Amino acid sequence: MTDAPASGVSTSELLRESWRLLRGHARLFVLLMGVAILAQLLAVLARAVVVFSRMSSRTRSRRLRTGVRDLLFSAAS
Repeated sequence: MTDAPASGVSTSELLRESWRLLRGHARLFVLLMGVAILAQLLAVLARAVVVFSRMSSRTRSRRLRTGVRDLLFSAAS
């Protein structure tokens, strides 16, 4: 069995660089996921505002009594 040729880079240097790259990519992943989650939350809030603003005052007061959950999910049906 032959040994691999020496590359001039130590194991600790490889591990340090690997860890640095992993942290950099993890930050990017968290940033991108945060943007996607924020966009979804804004879409839900915008939908709630639009649906709520199109209701008559009588329906609106009834919906406020029954809860926001019914407001968001009954509008689709």
